[in-house]
Amino acid sequence: MTVAALASARRTRGRFLRARTALFWLHLTAGCLAGAVLLMLAVTGALLTYERQIMAGFERSSWADHGADAPRLPLRALRDRVRAEHFEPREMVVRADPRAPVAFAAGRRERVSLDPVNGAVVPAPAPGVDAFFSFVMRVHRWFALEGDARDAGRDVTGLANLAFLFLLASGVFIWLPRIWSVTMVRSQMLFARRPPTAKARDYNWHHVIGFWCFVPLLAIAASATVFHYDWAQDALRALSGAGPAGEASEARGPGREAEPLAGALDIDALVAVAQSAAGAFERLTVTLPHAEAEMLEVTVDRGNGAQVQHQSVLRIDRRTGAVLGEAPRFADDPYRWARFFNRFLHTGEVYGVVGQSIAGVASLGCAVLAWTGLALAWRRLVLTPIRRRARRRPVRVDDEARA
Repeated sequence: MTVAALASARRTRGRFLRARTALFWLHLTAGCLAGAVLLMLAVTGALLTYERQIMAGFERSSWADHGADAPRLPLRALRDRVRAEHFEPREMVVRADPRAPVAFAAGRRERVSLDPVNGAVVPAPAPGVDAFFSFVMRVHRWFALEGDARDAGRDVTGLANLAFLFLLASGVFIWLPRIWSVTMVRSQMLFARRPPTAKARDYNWHHVIGFWCFVPLLAIAASATVFHYDWAQDALRALSGAGPAGEASEARGPGREAEPLAGALDIDALVAVAQSAAGAFERLTVTLPHAEAEMLEVTVDRGNGAQVQHQSVLRIDRRTGAVLGEAPRFADDPYRWARFFNRFLHTGEVYGVVGQSIAGVASLGCAVLAWTGLALAWRRLVLTPIRRRARRRPVRVDDEARA
């Protein structure tokens, strides 16, 4: 290597080290500012990992087993019974499990479930467990604050999430070993067996967990950004190919069926057609049609309820019962498809139990990253300066006398 080449290499390395040092201090500052909030988000996120399975287990245990031969009430009778209680449903959910109640929904949270055999109202299962998960969710989103303070809480968690994205991006650069060797790379990727000090242990854990959890944490943080900021929603819209806001097709909302359409088949017959056409499914969501609607839309879910890629929509002629077609859900609105996918990418549920487990482990990893990062910052910014001043302090005569 020539002298000029060697000098150029030294200058390049010097610039790299200066950039690394500057980025390190920015990384440290962002971690100190957002560390406590990120620790809260990570712990609450981990607690919510298997909420769907836990609540589903309690729900199944509350179903009455009337036997396989027990006669079921017609769906129309169940719907009329709900309407008699001054509850106007917009959707009806029928599950594949014959023991499951039939659910009627008027909105996201307004829901009534009836026993398919006797028509009795099925109470919500495990209200205490449901209240616990609801509280953890509120803490996760806005510190469980109420009123106007809720928006402030959301702003704080949104800013912490942006800081976390910066921490992930800068952490990749800082993670790169200064000297590339097998030993150095292994020390950044594998846990040390016997760290000599607590500082060495925290340093090792911070780098190793950051390496292995980087991809799922990036997906979790990036998807959360869409919940907080309009510019992130616009970016998702552009990525989905939906075009600018306002150009997306508007789906007609469901409404009340005031009078039967002339010649229309009974709702039970139409649902039977949907069950036959759907084949294997977990649940059917029937959008109760307008009085003048000639077509019934049924959403077929063959997944866990959070996997839009396993959902489709059947369109059935209400007069003839003919299946007019089946298309993926939100096929005509890619932005809504992307929003649905992004929502459950954040929890990992879009990839089933495996995805949830990865998200849960990554959340625990994030908690360790926040804790070890704060511990390393405490040693660097507080303990080390104190120890240095103590070493530099001159020994007084009184101290020598006490010794």
